[in-house]
Amino acid sequence: MSADPPIKRDPTVTEWDLGTIDQIPDQEMHRVRTPRGCVLVYAESRDQIKAFSAVCPHAGADLSDGYAKGAMVMCQYHGWQFNLRSGENTARGLPGLIEVRTEERDGQLIAHFPVRKTS
Repeated sequence: MSADPPIKRDPTVTEWDLGTIDQIPDQEMHRVRTPRGCVLVYAESRDQIKAFSAVCPHAGADLSDGYAKGAMVMCQYHGWQFNLRSGENTARGLPGLIEVRTEERDGQLIAHFPVRKTS
């Protein structure tokens, strides 16, 4: 994957523009860096787009550095595999990916992150 410019981490960000719908390739993983960490975006089609936190629920690895083929991504460290259509772990009973709620707004895909309290 090409190098993205660094983005300062900010746990207070609640919305982030993930790019135009037209920028998201069909049926392959697309990585977007946000102040809340990397997000994996997968478009089965223009009207079926899912987004997930790129953090592996097993050991916290960045899945955007993992192996991706079609709707599957595999963690490069321990081999856990996830379906990007659903976020489910391919091994039954193991945790899946955390979905990031999105909406289309004027052709842009907007991510909505939960509010985090800061001390």
